Formats: sequence, C-alpha cells, structure tokens
Amino acid sequence: MDQILLLNPAFTQMEIESLLEQYSARRLGEFTESDEIFSVWELIVSHDAVFEFELHWKRFDNIGYLCLRESPPATLFGWLHQHQLPASVDTILALLGDTSAENRLRGLAMVALNPQPYFVDALFGLCDDSDAQVRQAAQELFEQVFQVKPEQLALPETHVHAPLQDRRQLLRWVMQTTACATQANAAITQLIEQSLKDTDWEVRVSAMIACARFRLVSLAPLIAAAILPSIPVVTRRDLEILHAIQKIVLFILSGKIAEVKPEGIKQARWFKIYELIMGEQPSNSTPVELDCLDAIIHYFTTPFQGHQQPPQSNPAVVSLGEKYFLATTAIELCWVPAGFYWAEIQSSKGAFFYKKKSPGFFISRYHYSQHGECDDELPATELAIRIDALNKTLGVVLCLPTREQWLSAMCGTDARNYAWGWGLQNDWMLYSSPWGLMQSWSDQGEWIRDEGNYRIVGIAGQLIRNEKSLHADSDVRRLPWRVVFAP
Repeated sequence: MDQILLLNPAFTQMEIESLLEQYSARRLGEFTESDEIFSVWELIVSHDAVFEFELHWKRFDNIGYLCLRESPPATLFGWLHQHQLPASVDTILALLGDTSAENRLRGLAMVALNPQPYFVDALFGLCDDSDAQVRQAAQELFEQVFQVKPEQLALPETHVHAPLQDRRQLLRWVMQTTACATQANAAITQLIEQSLKDTDWEVRVSAMIACARFRLVSLAPLIAAAILPSIPVVTRRDLEILHAIQKIVLFILSGKIAEVKPEGIKQARWFKIYELIMGEQPSNSTPVELDCLDAIIHYFTTPFQGHQQPPQSNPAVVSLGEKYFLATTAIELCWVPAGFYWAEIQSSKGAFFYKKKSPGFFISRYHYSQHGECDDELPATELAIRIDALNKTLGVVLCLPTREQWLSAMCGTDARNYAWGWGLQNDWMLYSSPWGLMQSWSDQGEWIRDEGNYRIVGIAGQLIRNEKSLHADSDVRRLPWRVVFAP
C-alpha cells in the first residue's frame, strides 16, 4: 500500500509545487481525473538512484497529498512531514466508500495517519472487500489501530442490526486484548469517548468500565452525565448494579474508592464490583455458583467468541457454503459449539448463576415447518409421535432441546440475558441468536424437554409452565418447536 502524506491546506497547489522545485524535484507529467489533479515527480537522489512520487490535489476540497511508494529522502520531505495534516472525516469516508479500489486504498492510508472512531464501521466493512489488496490492507490496519482482529467482530450474516452489535462488541474486545496497565493510545481513547456518547446504553456501560481500566480521568464528566436504562428495560436488581458501576468508576478515577460507603448496596458487594471492574473476572472451568455481579460485569467486559466449525463432517448433515442442512430435508441447522454457558437459577437462597460446559450440537435455525411455509405448531400430546416419525423417515436421532441446550443456543457464552443483549428492546423480534437462530422468541413460548417432561420455555429461558410426563394426556395448546441433532 502506498504511503500517503497529507499536506497542510494552508498551502495552495502552486505553493507546494514551488517548494518541490526548490528541492530540485522535476515534474514528469500532469493528469486530471474528475475533481482531482495529480502529477508525477522525480528527484535524483544520486547518480544511480531516482525517487519518484505523485502529488494529488482535490480541486473542490482543496486537499493535497503526496503518494509515495517507498520511504522518502529526509532532505526533501522532512519539512513536509512536520506540516502534514489529516483530511476531513467526510473526505476520508468518501474515499473508503468509493467504487475505485485505488481510492479505497488511499482512504485506508489516510486512516492510518489519523485513526478515528468515525472510521470503525467503514474500516470493518472493507475487511471483507471484493478487492484482495483492499481487503488485506483493511484487515492489517484494523488490527493495528484498534488492537483487535476484524474476524473477532464477525456476526451472523442474518443479524438485522449488525452495526449496533459491532459497537457493543468492539470495546469488549479492546478490554480483553489490551492489558489494563497499558495506557490507552489516542485511537482507543477516542473510541471510548465516542462510546460514552452512544445512543445505546449497553455501549455506554462498557465504555464506563473501559475508562476505569485505562484510568481515563479526563472522561469522568461524560461518565457522570451518562444515562442508564430504567425499569422495565432492566430489573430493579440490575439497575441497582448499573448505578453502582457508574459510581464506582467515578470513584476509581477520583482515587477515593476506599473512602466511600455507598447507599443501597452492601460494602462487600461494593468491593466485589470494584474488583470485577478492574479485571478480576471469574475463570472457572467447572460448574460453580456465581452471583448476578459476576454475570453482569462479565457480560459488559467480555466479547462474544466467534463462530466455530463443527469438528468433523457427518453424513446426516449437508454443508452448502456457510449453511448446514439436515440431509434430504430443507431443515436448516445452526452449529452450537462446545463451551461454557451461563444460566440463572432461582433457589430458596435467591437467584444465582452457574457455568456449565455443554457439548456441541446442531439445532434447527427456524421453528420446525413440515412444508416450509409456516410453523408446524403442535400440542404436547402429538410431539413424541411427530419426532418419532421424523427419526424413522430420516434415519437419525432428533429430539427437542433441553433447557440448557435451548439457553446455550439462544444466549451464547457471554452471560447475556437475551439473544440480543442484557435488557429488553422494542425491536427484539427482529434479532437472531448469537449462533444464528431465527424466530428466537415466541409470544407464547416454544416446546422443550426437561427431565423427561415437556415444558414451555419463554423469553430469557423462563419455564412458563411445567407439563406432565412424556406420555400424559396433558396440554393441548399448539406451540412452535425446533429439533436438536447431536453428532
């Protein structure tokens, strides 16, 4: 990728050309393309070395820049290096979105000179550019500037609101891939500042925690002004924790954390929140009882781990591109890899969370549809008959998901409450789950099996109603269902 030196807009094209001639540079030719004029120059460095470069000038924006293919001689460009300035944000965004691959590369070079949070979405999009050179340059630049690999932010193609999810994930990757003791560079600081102003409350909460970890004292006023969600977007318990996070971050930045005894939350919990904010997150490898503090701070500081391929091919599953289907059927499957999944349990002592390892499995992406047109809703009394018939016809072993399978498929590995995040959202019906399941939630719930019984599971995995045993003449409500295949 060419090196781009952006020139001080205080100078005119004529003044820059005069300066180049003073350094004995010689113009070889001049060309005009649309609103841009560019000229090719050469400089005799020695008797056997010639340095060539281009001077570009955008006439309508009065932006000039030098395009270099190698490191310039210090005698010529030392002064220019000291006086270069970045192009406007709008100009760079226009180049990044240009139909010309050459202009997209120029835009990437300008981002490299002055990385800004405004370019995250455009830069992320170019990481999957049709041009190989642009794609490679964007991927390298993204990792260099934002200290996170672009593939770590990849989400299912079916996700309707990918930009929002990208914003939620980016800071969490930054917190995970950058040591807390490391001072935030300019790009990270600007990213956090913009995130504190984000319209999404989840992005703002992650930004608060990032401020504490990077000790960004200058951003304290934005933290104090940040608005948190209200009930019923989150529960009263969660709202209390979110307010505690906001207060503790402010006290961390003020250096007075040990002097404060907060109201409405016990001192022991206060210091646990402090420890979790500063990065002492649970790393249990076996099932263990955790509380809501562990879960909520884990969620706002831990990125969703990307998709994994099934460990090996299976004759019962057909792969078509990036999609999987149950052989000889139109049933599209999603792969839920093995991993540790969070679940909330209500007990006599109150609510607690646990992490349990789940083996990998396939689950139908949509509610089961016999004819591919609408959901095949059945009462509990008919489910066993239908699934047995499917197994005999297809020669496989399909079953309803257990509650743990359903939760892991719907909520992923980052402790989220719902498929889309931590709190309720007005447009929740539009979202897929982290692993790509559509129709993630039904107004009436959907069928699962749990401890030998049919049960109805609803939003956030609540068991709506316990059904009687497998063969009982029980509920006659017709509800959607989906199937699990464990290879």
